[in-house]
Amino acid sequence: MIFTTKENYVNMLCMETQLLPRKRIENISQIFDGSKLLFTDFSNLDLSNIDLSAIPTHLWENCIFYNTNFSNTGIKFIPNRLYRNLNKKYISDQIDMSYCDFSNNDLSYLTKTDFFVGDTAYKIRTRGCDFRNTHLDKYSITSVTNHTKLDSSYAELDYSYWDNFDGHYYIELPTLIENPFLKISSSNLVRTFEAYASSCDCFNGKGYHYDPQTHKLIYDLDMKKTADAVAFCEEHLYLDKQGHFKKLYELVTKDFSIEQKYWFFRVTIKDTLLKDIDLSNIPISVLRHYYFDGGNTFDNVTISNSISELIRGFHSEQFYDGGNRNQFKSLYLPNITFGSWKEKEAQNRRISSSPITFFTKVYLELSRACNAKCKFCRNETFEKSKYDLERIAETLESIKNYINAVVIGGGEPTLRLDDVVYLKERCDAENIDWHMFTNGTNLSLAENDVITDNFKINLSRHAVNDLENAQIFGLNSSLIMTQTDIENLNKKAEVTLNATCFKGGLDTPIKILEYIDFAKAIGCKKVLIQNLQRNSSLGLLTGAGTDLNIDDSALAEVIAFLQAENFKQKKYPIYASGGYVTYIFKDKQDDFTISIQKYLTKEDLSANWPKAIKRAFDLSIDPSGNLYENWHQNYGKIDLSLEK
Repeated sequence: MIFTTKENYVNMLCMETQLLPRKRIENISQIFDGSKLLFTDFSNLDLSNIDLSAIPTHLWENCIFYNTNFSNTGIKFIPNRLYRNLNKKYISDQIDMSYCDFSNNDLSYLTKTDFFVGDTAYKIRTRGCDFRNTHLDKYSITSVTNHTKLDSSYAELDYSYWDNFDGHYYIELPTLIENPFLKISSSNLVRTFEAYASSCDCFNGKGYHYDPQTHKLIYDLDMKKTADAVAFCEEHLYLDKQGHFKKLYELVTKDFSIEQKYWFFRVTIKDTLLKDIDLSNIPISVLRHYYFDGGNTFDNVTISNSISELIRGFHSEQFYDGGNRNQFKSLYLPNITFGSWKEKEAQNRRISSSPITFFTKVYLELSRACNAKCKFCRNETFEKSKYDLERIAETLESIKNYINAVVIGGGEPTLRLDDVVYLKERCDAENIDWHMFTNGTNLSLAENDVITDNFKINLSRHAVNDLENAQIFGLNSSLIMTQTDIENLNKKAEVTLNATCFKGGLDTPIKILEYIDFAKAIGCKKVLIQNLQRNSSLGLLTGAGTDLNIDDSALAEVIAFLQAENFKQKKYPIYASGGYVTYIFKDKQDDFTISIQKYLTKEDLSANWPKAIKRAFDLSIDPSGNLYENWHQNYGKIDLSLEK
């Protein structure tokens, strides 16, 4: 049997102070004269059944309680005001009241802080104390230490009582062993076993060394002690009456080494293959304790929780370890639906850097009025819609706490710049980035400080050559931004150059790569390349009714080229509920980002969405202020009576 460091210390004390037979005190007059205590060292005394209720609480301050029987006495005292440090030879600033019997006294007035020494993190030692029928609350019970006895009335409390702890409270394992009738939730047992495993002295020497080749800390474990600690934990998994913690251990560790099992009890899972594991029945309250601390491969792992549970349970640090990132071949999250963006538990808790990422943006159409005539524009397929600025603002205000980004488009939003500014001022929130699409026909945009200071600009340009670009927009070249104009705008605002690929335009890999070089040359830090929406069930085919779609192989070849040219590719593509997938490449040397956006069929999206590692939710608001769960606005209209 492995003992914790604390228990080893207490055993050491016992070897020095050996529990002596208790001396019987017959009546109160032997210790109290009516105004003061006659002595302060009550160790090894039996005061049971003597009425001590008349002794004021403050008189017990600085007294020594050790192996003392106070059962059925009515004593009132504050543990952390007792005499500090019974044995200064070993640990300073400590209080030890081990082996005392406080049974049949009402101690319900005590709080969790009363069991800690002053402002320190040291718990008062209560090893072997008897707290039966004392009415301690659950927080006080978490503060008492090893082998404390509790009465069976606690058996009537169900799992939810123990599960609703604030912070990081737990009951120590030896106390649970002493009181096996306690219905401690699986979630709290994770913390209990973690504390036990952490306190086992399983390390050699310093405990770790630095590996200069992998740039990681390598832990030096004493494998005999480690095996004993794991065996002790396994032996006591019977304490998990709910069974979720035990089930997780069985599912995850079936192929683990002893060392990996030890780290499992330390709530750390690293350098493992997690394959063909269905965690659907493991509550997030249990999973949330674990750090997947790098080097793990997730292959066909299923976690069936809502986004609210996942976002409350996990955060990015649990899935990241410096350069030794986890690999996600297949992480299946079937309960993250397109409508998950409005789960109220996830409000204001958007994640952007973990494997359960979701990012929510709303595409806002001020109106569909436009001064260009692009032959592939989707607006031709929409029904006429009355423009209602106030209703747009009301809709945006109702969802602003659920979103990460507002993308203002149209039509051409620079035709209504006053409305753009109005919406930003009225509906702004700390969690929102503001973007504006434009076709570049507002030649004075770079001089508008309100726009350039507050909005990221997505500038649509579909050709390298100025004249060719103007022709695509159906405009005279004097009415649209030239290369020089864009260079000036880049100096004032963050500009992403957006290009739509279609037959007759950017329709070959060479043309697309030339465009990417052009964007970089004129000072843009970001460029977005996208194809046309292909599936009419998600939106339009083409505005003109003719097939302007480029061959799928063109974007595939561009992606292959960027990979071959050692552009740093983001590990996981982003699947968006709007019906597309985005591949992101980064040229770190020049701080230049390339996004390749490919539209998907509805079937492809439905198949890939549940197992995507990175996800984005796309909402849209039409010119009348109606809200939709996709930017195509052909289905998914949303009732704005969102839960408060």
